[in-house]
Parts: sequence; C-alpha cells; structure tokens
Amino acid sequence: ALLNAPPDSALLIAPDGKPIIVYTETSPANVALLHCGNVRCNAGNVITSIEPAIGQGGFSMKIGTDSLPVFAYFSPLVLGGPNHLKVMHCGNLFCSAGNISTVLDVNALYPSLVIGSDGNPLISYYDFSSQDLKAVKCTNRTCTAFNLPSTVEGASQAATYIGQWNSVR
Repeated sequence: ALLNAPPDSALLIAPDGKPIIVYTETSPANVALLHCGNVRCNAGNVITSIEPAIGQGGFSMKIGTDSLPVFAYFSPLVLGGPNHLKVMHCGNLFCSAGNISTVLDVNALYPSLVIGSDGNPLISYYDFSSQDLKAVKCTNRTCTAFNLPSTVEGASQAATYIGQWNSVR
C-alpha cells in the first residue's frame, strides 16, 4: 500500500523514535497511518486504515503536546463534493483508536499545520473558491473547538492564487 502512496503524504519521527507516515492508500482507498517498526521502516510496520478516502490529500502532520499525531488534510465529504479542511487528532501513536476528526472549513486545499505555543493546532490553507490564503486556530489540542477561519491575504490584495502552496512554521 505504501509504495503506491501519492506524493502528498507527510512523514515525521514519533516520540518513540520511529517514523510515522500519513498517506492515502490506493487499494482499498483509505486515509492511513504507517507506524514503522524500526528506524529503517523495514520490519514490524503497522498500517492503520483510519477512514475511507474519497479524494483526500495535502497532508500536514505534527506531534501534539500530548505526544500524539495530529494532521490536517483536505477531503470531500461526498464523492464529487467540495473539499473540506479536516483535522485528525490520533488517540494513540498508531491512530488505531480514540481518533477525533473535525471539519474546519469548506473549499480548502493545501493545508499546513503547526502546533502553537498554547499547544493547539493552527492551520493555514488555500481557499480555492475565493483564492485566498486563510488560517484557522484550534482552541483546544484535539481541535474540536476552533475560531472562525480568517483571511490572511486575499486574491484582491495581490495576484490570484495567494497561499496555494503555503507553509507555517
């Protein structure tokens, strides 16, 4: 499954020192998290299928202050529908139980996630409907509560496609 992963996967080193990768499986189509069994990722790997994939992508992942993975991505809620900005807070390092998924906005692509100094996620993304760079700040670490998305820079303020490939650090 991983060999067929699209290029918009996200990789980082988990608190246990092993790589974890979030990506879209191609067969069956699922959002998945691979937790490597060793630092080379060549034995003992565990793949967790998290949710059915309808067209997910643009993964951006960090480890939260609770030492668990949290990632942002875009996904239509129904086949052919608009892309929604989603955040997944994993309930464990394998993302196999206790996960919390939250929809933050609609018409979203190319998210970039960072953990703020308060321990809560901040996500910047491209709103393809308005062609604006937007940001949304979660008000808790699981992102079940959040401030309304705000326009950081709009297409009317500069050239179009502002923030299409943005990055927050």
